[in-house]
Amino acid sequence: MDFLASLHPVIIHFPIVLFIVYSIFEILDRNSKNYDYSKIAVGILLAGVLTGMFALLTGNSAAQSAVPLSESAKEILDLHESNATFMIFFYITLAAFRIWTQLKKKITHKIRMAFIILSIFGWILIYNTGNAGAILVFKHAVGVTIPK
Repeated sequence: MDFLASLHPVIIHFPIVLFIVYSIFEILDRNSKNYDYSKIAVGILLAGVLTGMFALLTGNSAAQSAVPLSESAKEILDLHESNATFMIFFYITLAAFRIWTQLKKKITHKIRMAFIILSIFGWILIYNTGNAGAILVFKHAVGVTIPK
């Protein structure tokens, strides 16, 4: 296993946490009359995107070194990869729209609610990606080194 592949199990937790915390700050921003949480939310979202891209890079490296695989493990690996890729593009698009609205000062109540709903929808993407990854590890032992 190469160096990037070995980082994948560690790195994946950062975007998961950051995307969930991003959602919390969106909710806080909507409900706060005294404090503007929107800049913090954008910063956390960007950190999630950057760590997510690194998780995708390390995951692709891990996938290349995960051979040989059974047919069912290959199917789950393909699902995990496609879910992760879709999730990162979703969050990149969300971040671009979020930054644009922040810079243009076009955040209305409806747009704020849309960000909250989209950020919570992202949790479904996180779950689906993580579930496929967990099946790879715990059912197919992909990436697991058995001591001799």
